[in-house]
Amino acid sequence: MKQQIQNFGRGLLGILFPERCVFCGENTGPFQSVCSRCRDRVRIRPVRREIMGKDGNVFLCLAPFPYEGLVRDGLIAYKFRGREASFRFFGDVLAQVVKKEKEFQNLDWICNVPVSAKRKRERGFDQSEKVARQAAAAMGLPYERLLKKVRHNLPQHTLPGEQRSQNVENVYRACKPEKITGKTILLVDDIVTTGSTLRECGETLLKAGAAKVFLAAVASAGEEESQEIAVSGCIEKAGILY
Repeated sequence: MKQQIQNFGRGLLGILFPERCVFCGENTGPFQSVCSRCRDRVRIRPVRREIMGKDGNVFLCLAPFPYEGLVRDGLIAYKFRGREASFRFFGDVLAQVVKKEKEFQNLDWICNVPVSAKRKRERGFDQSEKVARQAAAAMGLPYERLLKKVRHNLPQHTLPGEQRSQNVENVYRACKPEKITGKTILLVDDIVTTGSTLRECGETLLKAGAAKVFLAAVASAGEEESQEIAVSGCIEKAGILY
């Protein structure tokens, strides 16, 4: 009933204030986050990666999209130009892909890689938190802030790969340890490139007592093989048309 009420309210708002395509910015109809033209061009191509930890841990990471083309443009628009409504689409897709993976089961919490307070003030929101919250809602799982960024560092995308691990060392700290100990956690970010940030945050959660940490990002910037799946064939959330 709650979901039906939310869908009705979103549909009414969509009529009064048409949504914009998360990829091209054109107006779409009610309940539609992607226009018909982009729907034909965008494909969900899940990418699985194993990210090696510094202490011998191996983190399994899943991303619905390679970081390229329209997906790259859509994430940049969301992250840097404030196209904030995109988090619903990316969060729902992430949830659908994660639910299909047999390893990503029995999750206790979903959390995210946090931005610094300075970055959040500049942008007005934390892009990974919004995606993680939406994915949690779509999966029927609880979201919790389990990490905080204790100092502002250089943006990872401005650094070469060999400097990224050093750039994130001791930048994150676990909070609410009573909710971490013994739990299986899905850690969410928007983009994974070298994996340095997700690895640092994952190891921080393990050191705080987490039993297991899985990683997920909206898009993976790498050369990994992926399997192409049509957007219309993957999204199965009732009442939501993409």
